[in-house]
Amino acid sequence: MTFTVPQVIAVYLAAEAAKDADAISRCFAQDGAVRDEGLDYRGRDAIRQWNQSRRGLSVSESASESTLSPAWEEVTERWEA
Repeated sequence: MTFTVPQVIAVYLAAEAAKDADAISRCFAQDGAVRDEGLDYRGRDAIRQWNQSRRGLSVSESASESTLSPAWEEVTERWEA
């Protein structure tokens, strides 16, 4: 089955598959936020660091083996006009 999703969602999913935290953070507004396990991460830098840290990586490392498990994660996006 094929689903059509907004471009930002397709870009986010492709960045997640590539384990590219920088590209993931660019899917959010400058002041965008992620809520994960009761904690809020606001702004692109915080979102990038959150994405890397949930994989157990330092900010300077690239992800290599972990995958996103949507069942335990809530992502909130605010769209820029």
